[in-house]
Amino acid sequence: MSFNFSFTPTFRRLFLGLIFIGTIATLASACGKSDTPGTPGGQAASKVVGQDGTVTPPPVEIWQEGRLIHTLRWEELAALPSQSFNTGLDDAQTGYTFIDALKLAGVTEARSVTLYGRGQAEPVRLSWRIIANPANQILLGLTHKNTMKVVANSVELLNRDRWVRHLYKIDVQPGSPAPLADDPQAAKAAKHTNRQSKGTRQ
Repeated sequence: MSFNFSFTPTFRRLFLGLIFIGTIATLASACGKSDTPGTPGGQAASKVVGQDGTVTPPPVEIWQEGRLIHTLRWEELAALPSQSFNTGLDDAQTGYTFIDALKLAGVTEARSVTLYGRGQAEPVRLSWRIIANPANQILLGLTHKNTMKVVANSVELLNRDRWVRHLYKIDVQPGSPAPLADDPQAAKAAKHTNRQSKGTRQ
């Protein structure tokens, strides 16, 4: 006994259509995957390679009230004086004063600033009093992966575990700086500084 199968034109079109749809779905799924989970928009940060082969950190977007006001690039910071401090763990932190970097975006005063870093459990908010106080030594530097980071020489403010690494966004909350009495973060840092000063004088 033998069987003879034949495809009608309608069945053939249906069969080819199913194959085409399956192929498109597979490609769309593959393109939507990211090697870096948790990054905004499902896109991994990529270093910028110049025509001469030099690698620069990915830029950082500065936002204010839902509007992009500046894209901060590492090359811009070269005109600023560099600063450094020693953490006591034999690794000096070098970078540019964070408040000077904000001035490149035209930000000379604000209520507070929120920092977003890839891999951070949650964003870090800093009041303007904290940022403007030179004693806190808040610097914008580079990680060992050549991405920007924000560090501070203040255990009370940003201990090493809370340094914002792989910075990709800065959100500026406009307004005047809060009075010290209404700024618990700045008040706490000021008390810590006073305790250190008293300990030094003793």
